[in-house]
Amino acid sequence: QTCAFCCRQPGRAHPAKGIEKQERTIVFSCNLMQGGWTACGSSAPWWQLVKRVWVMAAAAHFLWSLLPQIFLLFPDGRRSGGHGGLENVTNRVPLSSLMHRPFSEEERLAMREEARKMFYWGYDNYMKHAFPEDELNPIRCRGRGHDWEDLSNTNVNDALGDYSLTLVDSLDTLVIMGNTSEFRRAAQLVVDHVTFDRCTTVQVFEATIRVMGSLLSAYLLTQPHSHSSPLSLSPLLPPDDPTSERLLEMAHDLAIRLLPAFENTTTGILIPE
Repeated sequence: QTCAFCCRQPGRAHPAKGIEKQERTIVFSCNLMQGGWTACGSSAPWWQLVKRVWVMAAAAHFLWSLLPQIFLLFPDGRRSGGHGGLENVTNRVPLSSLMHRPFSEEERLAMREEARKMFYWGYDNYMKHAFPEDELNPIRCRGRGHDWEDLSNTNVNDALGDYSLTLVDSLDTLVIMGNTSEFRRAAQLVVDHVTFDRCTTVQVFEATIRVMGSLLSAYLLTQPHSHSSPLSLSPLLPPDDPTSERLLEMAHDLAIRLLPAFENTTTGILIPE
């Protein structure tokens, strides 16, 4: 039989740099498939076999990640886990059909409620398990901030600057959700706990859109003229509450700290970190 890994007949010479040489024989035994892989001698070097196994494992992982999306496309698919209105809608209407037509009013309200539940699932668990850290580590169920032990960990340190990122990032979302009382509490927590007087290196893009953008949005939404918008709510903050002005001061403070990334460049392109 042909080896499932190297696609060569057992015992054949393996050409390497133009010289015929017999590589070390590695034997695989696999009974996962009847009539499929069997014990065979492979003339491929060990590193090539490892690479082939890695590619197959990556492909299997990719296909496994697609399974939930594939199941949702079947008209008779069912969802469990207490999704409320969304489950009732998707049990009658396949999600694939929603991609090609406008939502009905019932579907729109169900999807809106699902989005609300998803937001509060993340927000409430962050406040319970992670605040005042930047974000919730879902594996360890605890907060995560700037990685001071490994400053080269840009995957974390580019976004996380030890300034309660998730809370700041959620301010305007709380307004969109119509939760005035939680917005007031969150804004006060931001004013009381968040400071940018830290010796950290952060990504200018992330800090601009997620921190400064949220602070400015929260400030604008607390101004009287903003209540003529479709997001009309009861006053978000009392008229004499200094929190609104404090949010603007924090946005200005962060902007001043980020300004050198725009001014101290010799290319005209901002410094990314």
